[in-house]
Amino acid sequence: AEAFAPTLALRNTILATGFLAAALAALAGAISARAITRPVNRLVRGAEEIGRGNLEYHIEAGSNDEIGNLEDAFNEMAAKLHDSLGQTAYSQRLLLALSQAAQAVQRARTPEEIYEIVGNEITSLGFNALTFHLTEDRSHLTISHLTFDSRLLRAAEKLAGTSAKDFQPAIEPGDIYDEIISGRQTVYLNSMADRMFKSVPNLARPLARQIASMLGIEPGIYAPLIIGDEV
Repeated sequence: AEAFAPTLALRNTILATGFLAAALAALAGAISARAITRPVNRLVRGAEEIGRGNLEYHIEAGSNDEIGNLEDAFNEMAAKLHDSLGQTAYSQRLLLALSQAAQAVQRARTPEEIYEIVGNEITSLGFNALTFHLTEDRSHLTISHLTFDSRLLRAAEKLAGTSAKDFQPAIEPGDIYDEIISGRQTVYLNSMADRMFKSVPNLARPLARQIASMLGIEPGIYAPLIIGDEV
């Protein structure tokens, strides 16, 4: 027993050390596996959400390594896919609205019906519509149809000091209205307030931008409505 005592003590030390090393290795392996599998599981979850049609799903990136870069790339891909499908859906909705407007216009019997149909179809796309028509001497424009919220319109009229029916912008040679009517061109404007400034009473001109913002017409599109060969 005395002869084997050192051998037994060494054996026990080796076994204890081995068990401890194995336990530490298992713990390190579990931590490492968890660190690797967690972001991978997030990617799998993201792919499943995208597959279900949830294009707004976003993966929270948790590291700056290759897996983190893959998560960032996944989020960018999902965002681009969302934008692309959104644009496609909007284009389809726009074409449908234009088709419906064209069919409805064919059934119209008066210019007023046409103005209302076109205005309402534009409104169905989420825009406000303001339809002008030419006075008999073709020197001014007057409002024939509009789709603004009545409360906003009344507030804007109060600020402008005039009513919508009295809003009659003049057509001057070479200005934007003349370009649209004579040249039959569609024009995009970053600021409708600049046009409104010239048409409202002098006292209301400092408020033109505020009025345009209130009505939601800061950017806008002017387009001629051509019937037969007449604007």
